[in-house]
Amino acid sequence: TTTTGGEAATSEASAGTGAITLVDGPAPAERTITLHADGTFEPDELTVAVGEVVTFEAAADAGTHAVTFDGSDSYTITGGLTESFTIDEPGTYTASDLVGDARATITVTG
Repeated sequence: TTTTGGEAATSEASAGTGAITLVDGPAPAERTITLHADGTFEPDELTVAVGEVVTFEAAADAGTHAVTFDGSDSYTITGGLTESFTIDEPGTYTASDLVGDARATITVTG
């Protein structure tokens, strides 16, 4: 398990500051964000409850990507593979692909 602190890129009151923890096992399809070969995330906005698993899945033809949450440690995801995370505090978190320009906003509710 790897834990990193999330700090939102914006100064909004709802900015996320919780821990983002790498976990085993994928999330249900409705909480999965796909990285496409064209460098985009789908969906680019997602709302989950505290502690729900969120999975990043790289499309088979997507190559290798490095996902970071609000500038914290990055996690490598290679085409066809997944990485799953939980977030332990409500707020708004930004996931970015360091290889491309993709960004996704994850809103975590209490």
